[in-house]
Amino acid sequence: MDITNELKVALEKQEHLSVHYQPIYCVKNSEIHSLESLVRWNHQTHGYISPELFIPQSEKDGSIYELSLFVLKETCEMLKQHPDIKASINISPSLFKTDGFFNDFINTLKSHAIPAARIEVEITENLTIEHLKYGKHHLDYFKNIGITVSMDDFGDGLANFVQLLNYPFDKIKVDKQLVQNVSRNSCKYSILKHLIKLSHDMGMQVTAEGVENIEDFKTLIDFKCDYIQGFLISRALPKQQFFDFLTHFSTRENFIYN
Repeated sequence: MDITNELKVALEKQEHLSVHYQPIYCVKNSEIHSLESLVRWNHQTHGYISPELFIPQSEKDGSIYELSLFVLKETCEMLKQHPDIKASINISPSLFKTDGFFNDFINTLKSHAIPAARIEVEITENLTIEHLKYGKHHLDYFKNIGITVSMDDFGDGLANFVQLLNYPFDKIKVDKQLVQNVSRNSCKYSILKHLIKLSHDMGMQVTAEGVENIEDFKTLIDFKCDYIQGFLISRALPKQQFFDFLTHFSTRENFIYN
């Protein structure tokens, strides 16, 4: 299968691509605070294509530009139908050299009348010196107009707190490899506990992703983690199922502890 050409056709025809939404739980308010928008590709012949396969390829061939705007536009349409929730959008550092993308990003928000404060951008932690050179002014601008800027997958690669000082991050999202089974792994327990405290001391909030069991959830509550995401809350859902989830969730008092 030629992923590059097949994805190009899917983007041109706006077929077989969709966006699913994974709820993010706010610990402070005990409610769904926001969602993460995740692209899905159900190929007409080959079926489900993993994002881990086609997203890296799209970064190489440049189609990540169109793919990212597709996700943003779909997310904006969804946000118009549910005005009380925020959305997180993933942005590849490979787009940092492309000034046109950031202009298109802002114009898309304006054309859909979505306030900047309802958007969070997640940047992968795999940042390089070159990314720093080209990307910081874009993120500074995002932050200045009210968009939340978050480092995604923290702990998955080589990122460190020096990089956090070089970028205007408001939040970090801790990678699931560090989060999963934190309640039963003493090393993860110690690292994550101090990571959350240090992030707070630096003025950043923390989202933990990949939370799948109640023990890890309660441990993260004890650590004063700000937001929690994972299958314990819900998998990523198509738009209508996401709306249904929100309706039922609001009636499930103390669902975590039942």
